[in-house]
Amino acid sequence: MGMLDLPWLKKVRLIKGFVFKSVFGERPDLCRQLLEVVLGIEIAEVEVVQRERELDVLDKRRGGSIDLYVVDGCGNRYDVEVQTRFHKDEWFRARLYQELMDANLLKRGTDVAELRESMVVFICDFDPLGHEFARYDCATVCLQTGEVVPDRRGSVYLNVHGDLEELTPELRNLLLLFAGKAVDNDDFVGKIVDEMKKCVEDPEWMERFMTLEDEMEAEKKWARAEGLEEGRKQGLAEGRKLMAEQNARLVDALERAGRLSELADAMRDRDRYDALLEEFGITGNRSAGKTS
Repeated sequence: MGMLDLPWLKKVRLIKGFVFKSVFGERPDLCRQLLEVVLGIEIAEVEVVQRERELDVLDKRRGGSIDLYVVDGCGNRYDVEVQTRFHKDEWFRARLYQELMDANLLKRGTDVAELRESMVVFICDFDPLGHEFARYDCATVCLQTGEVVPDRRGSVYLNVHGDLEELTPELRNLLLLFAGKAVDNDDFVGKIVDEMKKCVEDPEWMERFMTLEDEMEAEKKWARAEGLEEGRKQGLAEGRKLMAEQNARLVDALERAGRLSELADAMRDRDRYDALLEEFGITGNRSAGKTS
C-alpha cells in the first residue's frame, strides 16, 4: 500500500455534496462498502440507491431532500449526509431524516411493527460536539437505566478532523480521504479515487463542478452582503446580525436541497423569502428588527 496524495483531491473533495453524490449515487457496491466501513457491520446486498432522494409524507411541504438514500436486502434504510458547515439545528436534522424515512415507508401501507433499522450517517467537515472525537454514535437511551431503547434507529456523526487513532484502519483511511489528506491507498479508497478520477477527467463534469463552486461562493457573498445592507438601513445591530445569519442559513439549506437557483428570486421577493424561512425552519423573517 502506498500513500495517496493527488493534488486535485484537495480541491475536488469527497465531502462536497456534488462530488459525493457523483461517486456513490450510481455505485451500489461502493455504498455497501461505505456503510460496512462506517457502521462496522455486514450489509445485505444493496437493493436501492438514490442520490438527492426526495422524501415526502402526506403534506408535501413537510418533505425533504436527503443526499444518499440506501435500502439493503433486509429492508433496512440508511441516509448518508455530507456536511461542510455546522448549523445550530444540526441535531434536529437526524430526527427529521429518520421521520421522513419512516413516514415514507408507512405511507405505502407498512405496519409500524414491520419497520426495519434506519440509520442516519453525517460525515462532517467539523467537530459537531467539540470533544475532538472522530466518531459520535447516538441512539435513544433510557435515562434511568442507561440502556439503549430498541427502537431500531440511530445516528452516527463522523468528524473528519477528529482523533483517528481509535478507528479501524479502513475508517481512518476513509475519513482522511474525506478530509482531502494523504491516505493509505487501500482497496476501498482506491475504488473511490478511481470514481473521482473518472469525474475529474470528464470535461463536462468538471465544468459543472467549477460552475457550482463559483455560483455557491457568489450567492453566499451576495446573500450575506444583502443581509448586512438591510440591517444597516434598519439601524439596528441585532437586525444586521439576524439578517446575515438567516441569509447564510438559507443559502446552506437551499444548497443541501439542490434548490440554490431559488435564492435570487427570494432575495427580491419578501413573501417568497419568508416562505422559504418557514419551510426550512429558520427562525425570524425579513422584517425582523424593524421598529414600528
